[in-house]
Amino acid sequence: MAASACGSECPICKKRRHILYGGAYFRCRRCHGLKYESQYEPRFARAVGRSQSIRRRLEGTSNLQDPFPEKPKGMHWKTYHRLRAESQRLEREWVQAMAAHFGIGE
Repeated sequence: MAASACGSECPICKKRRHILYGGAYFRCRRCHGLKYESQYEPRFARAVGRSQSIRRRLEGTSNLQDPFPEKPKGMHWKTYHRLRAESQRLEREWVQAMAAHFGIGE
């Protein structure tokens, strides 16, 4: 599917789009029904990926079994605590989804 970076209006939804995708007709991503690769992943897989991303941002490894990384120098404590809480929430969501998938804890 060819892409046109003309930044014009989508002929279907009439919204201004940066990229129109071709094929038989030129349309925006939404009108063609196109998804980003990450949207095909199950929700719990995106959760664990986001948690790993937070760990790497904090200069740690993406391995969930490693201890949570320490606060990097120069990062505000408020930011560190927010990222740590978000990572822990995402990891809990992942564990619960995996338990439900494998029928554990029912």
